[in-house]
Amino acid sequence: MYRFFALTGRRLPEDLAGRFDLAIDFTPDEDLRAALLTRASGARFRGGFRAAGRQVCFSLRGPRADPRRHVLDLNRDLLETLGVPAKTAHPILFVTAGELGAAQARLAALGAATPRIAVHPGGHYATQRWSPECFAELITLLTGRMGAACVVLAGPGEQELCRHVCAATPDALSPGPTTVREMMALVASCDLFIGNNSGPLHIASALGLPTVSVMGPTDPLRFAPRGAADRVVRRDLPCSPCQRARCWHHTCLRSIEPEEVLAQAEAALERRLPREEAR
Repeated sequence: MYRFFALTGRRLPEDLAGRFDLAIDFTPDEDLRAALLTRASGARFRGGFRAAGRQVCFSLRGPRADPRRHVLDLNRDLLETLGVPAKTAHPILFVTAGELGAAQARLAALGAATPRIAVHPGGHYATQRWSPECFAELITLLTGRMGAACVVLAGPGEQELCRHVCAATPDALSPGPTTVREMMALVASCDLFIGNNSGPLHIASALGLPTVSVMGPTDPLRFAPRGAADRVVRRDLPCSPCQRARCWHHTCLRSIEPEEVLAQAEAALERRLPREEAR
C-alpha cells in the first residue's frame, strides 16, 4: 500500500511529520531541499548520500555521491548500503492489460496505425528542449518516410508546447490530456519513443520501449537511459555537457538536425527487441 503526497511549498506538511519509520533521499548533488525534508519527516531511520554536507540530516549514512557515475548506479549503491539488495540494473515498469486496452482504443480512435511513435517535446528546463519546429519537421519526415503515426504527448504545463508542434505539421496526432498512468499506457502501445531528457523518456525505457533522446546540456554518462534499445543524439561541444538550466546560445540543441534524429529512429525500429507483456 502506498500513497503520494504533493508538496506545494518548500516544507513538509505538519500532519505528515512523525508518521514515517524510514525516509530515503536519493538526491546526489548540492541541492539540500530533499535532505531537509527527510530530516523534517521525523523518521527514525533516514538515509541519503554523503554530499555537500547533506549527511548531517541522516541517521544512516550512505556512500559518497560520485558525480562521474550514472544515477542508477548511485541509487543502487545507496540502497545496498542501507541493506536493500539490488535485483536489477535497469528500471522496469508495467501497465495493466486494462490500461493497455484503453490506450489502444484511444489510439485507434485517432486513426494511429503502426508503426506508432510517441513524441514528447517537453522537459523541465528550456535548455533541455529541442525546438518545437524541429519536432514538427521530424514528425513530417517520420510520416513521409515510414508511414509512422506520431502521437504527441504533453505533461502538465506543456499543452501549449504540444499545440505548437501540432499546428506546425498536419501529421501530428494529439490524444489530449492524460494522467501519468494513461500516458504510460499510451507509450507502451507505441513502437518507439522520441523526446528530450525528461520523465517520460525514462518511463518509456523502463517499459521496454526503444527510445531516441535529444540531449543538450544533459550529461548522458549520468542521466541517459541505458537499455539495449536506447539511443542518444547530441553534440560533443567544448562546453557540453554543462548541466546548466540557462544558456544564451543553446548550440548543443540548435545544431541538431531532424534528419539525424530520423536516422536514429529508423535504426531503432529496425532493431526492436521483444518486450514483456502487460500485467
